[in-house]
Amino acid sequence: MRAIELGPPHLVHDVGGQEIRGAPLTRGRLLRGGFTTPYAPSTVDLLRGQGLTAVLDLRSDREAGKVPQTLAAQPDMSYRRLPIGDEASRPQPGRCASLAELYLRHLERHGRALAEAVTFVLEPRDGAVLVHCRTGRDRTGLVVALTLGLAGARPQDIVAHHARAAESVAPTVARRRASWLAKGKDIGFFDAMNSGAVPAMEQALSWITREHGDIAGYLTAHGAPGSLRERAARRLLPPATDAAPCGGARH
Repeated sequence: MRAIELGPPHLVHDVGGQEIRGAPLTRGRLLRGGFTTPYAPSTVDLLRGQGLTAVLDLRSDREAGKVPQTLAAQPDMSYRRLPIGDEASRPQPGRCASLAELYLRHLERHGRALAEAVTFVLEPRDGAVLVHCRTGRDRTGLVVALTLGLAGARPQDIVAHHARAAESVAPTVARRRASWLAKGKDIGFFDAMNSGAVPAMEQALSWITREHGDIAGYLTAHGAPGSLRERAARRLLPPATDAAPCGGARH
């Protein structure tokens, strides 16, 4: 996972380069990040220079209303917003106790949106697609995990990638924590919802295997086309491995 230098507070990484069963993912196909402030024109140009042609925004109506995605207005950019969760289900004190609970809630309640999200990521297109939520860890992490699993990543590889992503957003989380403290908000709840990303992903993958067999089974059960495995191999893996895509993340 390679950081794309956009300057703070923007955080975007290229998922390419990570090895899946001995083959590195192709660079310039799948980017992930967070979005908390609009992009300057120079930042838009930098992203175009990385081959960006599509954006998948996983934020809620409230989040997108507060900070509209700059790239949505670009005529040469394919933009889609697919909220994972809504105001009724977003984490709040007394309604969600941990990231593990949040991940499972997303998988159980928002399977159709997650299936649509992965389908969008794997649409045939030139260039790269950027997947983002607000922080770039949890909702983005689930969509990227499902996509990597379709390309043949083992659960331990998905979890290792998620651990690196969680570490990369630590400065963003620290700034947000300081803001919560300054406002006198519930810091215990904040800490609970910003720790344990790795075991949360491990539990999410175990739940998928237990309930649906594998990632492809989970996505198909929620309306995704059966061709997503092949699309994932074509989009993310080097041509030499395209003929033998793996069957998703099994334990």
